[in-house]
Amino acid sequence: MHPILLSKLRLGVYLLSWTPGAVALAFLLTREAHFDWTRSVLTAAGLVFFYALVCLSPWYSCRYLPLQPSTIPKLLLNHTVAALVAAALAAGAAKLAGVPAPQLTLLFATATLLYLLAVALHYVFLSFQSSREAETREQMFREADEAIYARRNSAVEQERAIKENELNTEIAIETKKRQIRETQMDAERAVQEKEGLLKKEALESNIGLEDRRKSLVALAADNSKAEADARAYGVSSTMKALGSADAKILQALASTGMRPEQLIAFAFQELASKADKIGQLNISPDLLRELLTPQPARK
Repeated sequence: MHPILLSKLRLGVYLLSWTPGAVALAFLLTREAHFDWTRSVLTAAGLVFFYALVCLSPWYSCRYLPLQPSTIPKLLLNHTVAALVAAALAAGAAKLAGVPAPQLTLLFATATLLYLLAVALHYVFLSFQSSREAETREQMFREADEAIYARRNSAVEQERAIKENELNTEIAIETKKRQIRETQMDAERAVQEKEGLLKKEALESNIGLEDRRKSLVALAADNSKAEADARAYGVSSTMKALGSADAKILQALASTGMRPEQLIAFAFQELASKADKIGQLNISPDLLRELLTPQPARK
C-alpha cells in the first residue's frame, strides 16, 4: 500500500497540498464556463480529489520500473502513456461534470503535466526512501557487527574469566598442597625431634648404666683383689705355720676325715715310698673290695 494511505495525517496533508489547484480550477470554471461559485467549488473539489488519488498510482509503476540509465526509453514511454491515460480520465470526468470543450484541452494538458510531476516526485521519494533504507540497513549491519563483536568479546571475557578461575583454583590447590606438605614436614620434624630426644635419653641412660657397670666392675675387681690378697695372706700364714710342723703330724692331720678310697690311696703311697724294704706284698681282690665297701655306722 502507498505510504500516504497508511497514515490519516499524511493523507490529509497530501489532499491539502492540492487546495491551490482546486481554487484555480474553481476560478477558471467561474470565469470561462460561467459556473456559479457553488457549482465551481464542488466541481473543482471533486475533480481535484479524484485526480489526487489518480496521481498516487505512479508509486506502483515507479517501484516496478526503477530509474536506471539503461531503462530510460522504456520509462519515458510507459509513464507518458500512463500520463495520457490519467489525463484522459480527468478530462472525461470534467466533461461529465459539464466543463466546456475549450477548458477540457487545458485541463487535459495540465493533468498530463501533473501526472508526470507526480511520477518525478515518486522517483525522488523512492530514491530518498532507498537511501534511508540503505542507511537503515547499514545501521542494522553495523549494529549486527557490533552485536557479534560484543558477543565475541563477551565470549572472550567469559573464557578469560574461566581460565582465571581455573588458574586461581590450581593456585589454591597448589597452596593447599604446600600447606599440607609443610604440615607433614613439621610433623615429621617433630617426630624426628622426639625420636632424637628419646635416643639421646636412651644413650644418656646407657652411658649412665655403663658408668655404673664400670664402677661395679672396678668395685668387683677391687673386692676380688682384696679377697685374693686375703686368701693369699691366709695361705701364706698357713704355710708358715705348717712349715715348722712335723711331716708325720701333717699326714695324720691330712688323713683326718678322708674317705676309705682316699685312705687306701694314701696307704699305697706309703707302701710305695718304702718299697725297697718290702720283699713281697700280696693283696687279694676280696681285700680291696672289703676295704672299699663302706661300713655301716655303729649304734
